[in-house]
This record gives sequence, C-alpha cells and structure tokens, in this order.
Amino acid sequence: MINLNKFAERLDDLIFEAQLTQNAFAQKVGIAPSKISEYLKAKRTPSIKTVVTMADFFLCTTDYLLGLEDERYTVVPQKLPPFNEQLRKLLAHFNYTGYKFCKEATNINNIRYYQWLNGKYQPSLESVINIAQFFDCTVDFVLGRSE
Repeated sequence: MINLNKFAERLDDLIFEAQLTQNAFAQKVGIAPSKISEYLKAKRTPSIKTVVTMADFFLCTTDYLLGLEDERYTVVPQKLPPFNEQLRKLLAHFNYTGYKFCKEATNINNIRYYQWLNGKYQPSLESVINIAQFFDCTVDFVLGRSE
C-alpha cells in the first residue's frame, strides 16, 4: 500500500534539493502544477507513469521516491517494457504459473490478471506495489526498471 505522506515528503525533498519551485518542476516533467500540489499535500495517488517520470527526472528508484526504501540509488532512465511482457518475465523469474500467482497473491483476481496479461488493462500503482510485496522485490523490478 502506498503511503502518500511518505511519497509527498520525498517528492518535496527532491524538488527542494533540485532547487526548483513546484511550478518549475511541473513544467520540466510535463505534469500539471495542480497535480504536483495535490501530490505534495498527499491528496492524490500518482499513476505509474507519473512516478516513473518523476523518478527518471531525479535519477532515483521509484521505490525511493515512494518511500519504500531509504537508500537513494542512481538509476539511468530507460524505456519500460510493456507491463504484460514484464508480468510474464516476473512469473518466469519467480517460477510461478498464472494460476498459482492468482491463487496466492492477495488483492489480485484472475480477471484482472488476464486483463494485464493480454495488455487490455494497466495495473494501478497500488497493484504494482502489491505485486512487489508479494514477490519480495522492488517496484522497479516489477516495472522492468532494474534487473
């Protein structure tokens, strides 16, 4: 589960370290200033795309930005693989079948799983965090930002 207060604190710290205003940061990453304000007030959950865009800007992991890890590692931005491809890689990496994954993963039902697998639906940030916790790995690993 995402802790919006921790995310807001990290984002605020990173914007401050970059010596940017909220508006300047919003302009640089192409996100509406009103959304940045809502993130900083912990009133809005960002999308996966938004978190990745911000993490890429700050050259940090999504896990650091989300407050899921305290160590700040430098990450070189790269194009993310489609989630359905990444999901297949995750299952193979952890030696899980789709059936076993759906049966054992909490908050993931088989209908949603097959929508992800067929590329018809993208997971929410909350779902990606749940998958990372289930496999005991990083959000970046789930998204294909790290190996």
